[in-house]
Amino acid sequence: MNILPPFKIGVRPALTFALAFSLAFSSAYAGTTRRIDAKTAFARMKSLAGNWSGPKMMGQRCDSAVLETCFEGTPMEMVTVYYPVGNALVQTHYCMLGNQPHMKLNTKKSSADTLVFDFAGGDNIKQTHMNMHATTLHFVGRNKIESTCTSQEKGRPAGTHTSTFTRA
Repeated sequence: MNILPPFKIGVRPALTFALAFSLAFSSAYAGTTRRIDAKTAFARMKSLAGNWSGPKMMGQRCDSAVLETCFEGTPMEMVTVYYPVGNALVQTHYCMLGNQPHMKLNTKKSSADTLVFDFAGGDNIKQTHMNMHATTLHFVGRNKIESTCTSQEKGRPAGTHTSTFTRA
């Protein structure tokens, strides 16, 4: 029995074409290690429409950002927003620790199936001493994603956690 709430990403009708394009793109390049630009990576993020099962996470997608809510409705609730800025794809993680690390897509390390986000600064990092420092999203298939988050404490690696999500 799955007692965890599903991970959901909603689709707005205006994005149907972009979603169809990104799904076609992801199928065409599945298993490749080609580099990916920020615009294509954001289209890939938009392709996450559907219901997902995973560790107490929920998300929504809108026209300009992908919103992920972790541990919704608990004291540990956190939000991560992925959005394009110019030619870059970035994310801001609003952490339960009270900091807001910013990460940027590393296009040299990323591919159509693996999006690598590296730390690019943030707010309240020094005050909390610990922060999320990197995120990797690996698209295992159209219906499975592995998300790996790496944290730092006082400027040193503090751990890595990987979660797997499957589309319902």
